[in-house]
Amino acid sequence: MEIKVRKIEMLEKILKSRSFRFQAIRFVISLAITMLLYQFFSLTGVENYLYDLRTIYKPVSKVSNTVATIAIDQQTVRDMRRSPNAKDHIEFLKLLMAQKPKAIVYLIHPKELVGAYEDLQEFGELAAGLNNFVVVSEKLNLKGEDGRLEMPPPFTGIKVAIGPKLADRNSLGGDGVTRRMLVSYEGKIAFHPQFAGITNEETVRGLVHEDESNEAYIDYHPQGTYGALSFSSVLEKKLSLNQLTGKIVFVGRDTMGSNKDYVQTPYSQDQMAMTVLELHANMMDTMISNSSPIMVNRWLNMLATFLVSWLIVFVVLTLKPSQGLLILLASILAYITISWGLFSLAGVWLGMAHTLIAVFVCY
Repeated sequence: MEIKVRKIEMLEKILKSRSFRFQAIRFVISLAITMLLYQFFSLTGVENYLYDLRTIYKPVSKVSNTVATIAIDQQTVRDMRRSPNAKDHIEFLKLLMAQKPKAIVYLIHPKELVGAYEDLQEFGELAAGLNNFVVVSEKLNLKGEDGRLEMPPPFTGIKVAIGPKLADRNSLGGDGVTRRMLVSYEGKIAFHPQFAGITNEETVRGLVHEDESNEAYIDYHPQGTYGALSFSSVLEKKLSLNQLTGKIVFVGRDTMGSNKDYVQTPYSQDQMAMTVLELHANMMDTMISNSSPIMVNRWLNMLATFLVSWLIVFVVLTLKPSQGLLILLASILAYITISWGLFSLAGVWLGMAHTLIAVFVCY
């Protein structure tokens, strides 16, 4: 009985002590600021901007050397004095098949080809007869629309796979930058993970669940990493022997003629920052290496914000203003360094926006 009384007395002393009240005030202030920031301020745009900075200044990942790109570019138009027609594409496919690539991936829809119906039909038959030829579609097979991806005559039989570019809209920051790629939609694996040999989407690193789809952040390389061969160079038989053997070859456009052939990236928000062709190469390599950045759980981000807030509140209530300012600046620098280090060395995306704002609010 005496032991219980002593414990109660000790507890009362602790609760009445100045030190305990001080710690309680720190805890309440830090928790309140953390909860208010995460509850009422999404800061998605700021977080995306800070994510882009880390992408730009991190060490560049190695490429797999299994991806190649071929572009109908301005050089092609100059060499041919026109855009390639269906006959050119037929000859192009025959020459490309001689290289024995692992896959030929068209980012140009066959409906966009020009030429006589007989030529279009010949292209359709040739492409449909190739086991490793596929057209990547921007469309998705929505529920009740199973035939949406089927090719119209004379291209019936050509294989189609889903692999749209995902630009961040209002719900994801609204800046139009393509940061994510599709992994699966309604349980169906998208083109890039499928060709990378991924059969179970749950094994994809950094998987993000979004309603009916699963997505992942792209492990970007700077523009120009995948130097595209010119379409005309293939027609002119300038490829070296086995240059494309065993490679996944993407075929697209880079004529500067349409915005739809380009995307904004973390490296640049220019409307023509990177070709869709190079975007798909980045997406393919991300799946091959399974190197998507991992976004830290919201609760872990909140914990980080709370701990930093607790430190700053202690500084404000304890130290002189000059000392407090130095610790404030040191805290900001340390947190930025930790965040950048995690992203650069481990591909882990620790949130920064809420925590940095919490530092200033607490101070």
